[in-house]
Amino acid sequence: VAGLVCFRTGAELPGCGVAPSGESSVQFRASCLDCVCQPDPGMASSDADVANVACPAFARDASPDRYGDCECPTEAPECYEDGRRGCTKTDGNRELHYFAASCRGCSCR
Repeated sequence: VAGLVCFRTGAELPGCGVAPSGESSVQFRASCLDCVCQPDPGMASSDADVANVACPAFARDASPDRYGDCECPTEAPECYEDGRRGCTKTDGNRELHYFAASCRGCSCR
């Protein structure tokens, strides 16, 4: 289901076993008794939330993605936040190519 992310009970990062092998953050084997899917904390609560936010002029696109994040352009693909390599995304995780639209200390190089 869109907007859900699956975790093993007590796990910090998403991911549950899928058949025949591997892991997924959107589904899990029926035999997995400690897996649960919950609303994705990084997903914007509605399209209106994202529609009211704009990416800075240096971003690849004028509007953020469905999670509220902006992407660095091809010519300057790496994101730096306050001079530190990697930027904070809307979900609180750090990433090299994406950053929260609300980030004021982010730049792409």
